[in-house]
Amino acid sequence: MSAPHNGLPADFLTAWSALPVGTFNAIYDGQRSGVTRTVRSEGRQGWIWAEEHGGRGRVSANIYHLKAGSRLMPCEMPAETVIDFVLKAQPILSHTEQADSRSE
Repeated sequence: MSAPHNGLPADFLTAWSALPVGTFNAIYDGQRSGVTRTVRSEGRQGWIWAEEHGGRGRVSANIYHLKAGSRLMPCEMPAETVIDFVLKAQPILSHTEQADSRSE
């Protein structure tokens, strides 16, 4: 039996985990953003920061994977903002990553 997601959409954790760890660029809502995602404490804690290039858009949050379920902790913004970003952001693969994915 999996732990509850504390009100997060069913596909949120899958989308969160699909985002690359480290720094990358992504397209969200037609705009390019710089994104950093980290994983700490053997995967029990994560953090995301995104900043729209040339704009004012920002996303920042921590996530904790606890025995009672996953808990999203947005930083000074509504949870809906973070959830929407995570669900809709499309990472931009580098030429090397694109070549690697084609060879698999």
